[in-house]
Amino acid sequence: MYLKTFVLGYGTSFSADIIRKAKKLMIEKGHTYYQSRKLDRVPKEAVEECSCTVKKQATENKR
Repeated sequence: MYLKTFVLGYGTSFSADIIRKAKKLMIEKGHTYYQSRKLDRVPKEAVEECSCTVKKQATENKR
């Protein structure tokens, strides 16, 4: 998933931030599997949800 977010036009550190937020979201939903520090894969839906949140925050900060 890390490479796919990179291919989508995000930089490496921003991709890592998105994955970190997606893992946090999955843990909040009760999926404790994502608590592993070595795991860098998350569902596409979680990334989409996090990237929408990130985009909203970025546009609000520009105002």
